[in-house]
Amino acid sequence: MIRGLPVVALSIGALLLAVGLAMQALTPAEHARWVARLGFDLDALYRFRLWTMPFATVVQSDPGLGLDFWALLCSCVAAVALVERSAGWKLALAAFFMTDWLASFLRLAALATLAGLGSSDARRFLDVADTGSSAALAGVLTVAALLHHGRTRALLLALLALWLGYGVSRFRLDIGIVHAAGALAGVLLTLLWRRATDSSASASTAV
Repeated sequence: MIRGLPVVALSIGALLLAVGLAMQALTPAEHARWVARLGFDLDALYRFRLWTMPFATVVQSDPGLGLDFWALLCSCVAAVALVERSAGWKLALAAFFMTDWLASFLRLAALATLAGLGSSDARRFLDVADTGSSAALAGVLTVAALLHHGRTRALLLALLALWLGYGVSRFRLDIGIVHAAGALAGVLLTLLWRRATDSSASASTAV
């Protein structure tokens, strides 16, 4: 942070807004083509097209700057700011991007498993390109919740679980999966961060 400002959170908000404004001029068909080009799906995995993943995180799946866009943008900025204020800019930046990237892989793994069990919807969604910041939001919210302790952490995790459960009932299969995958990625990132922090603290004490 610089003088108390959540620089990473504000930068991510500015980036999401800039991309949203840039794509606002596109027609829905043009927007859909960009989503298909930048999104992560089974074909992108087979072709090892990982360079698109940073773009996929900030390009929303729906065109325009409607209410959902502004709600997502504000939620992302607030959640990243909480992590940044509590644990620093490095974890905040990693929480936004890395949880989304890991969620993309977990989404494909879950869909492939369901497809193997006979789900035709899951098989179809393997070829649907995934973009947007909602999985990143789920990951950041999970990290922010896990940085708390005791009853506060339990309450925040319960609210997050309710939100994810509502998403499963409201959204199509692959979206519900990727949100849950984002939360799981947030858990994994927090565990890695704590292990790294503990190791650094132990090394400093030893010296």
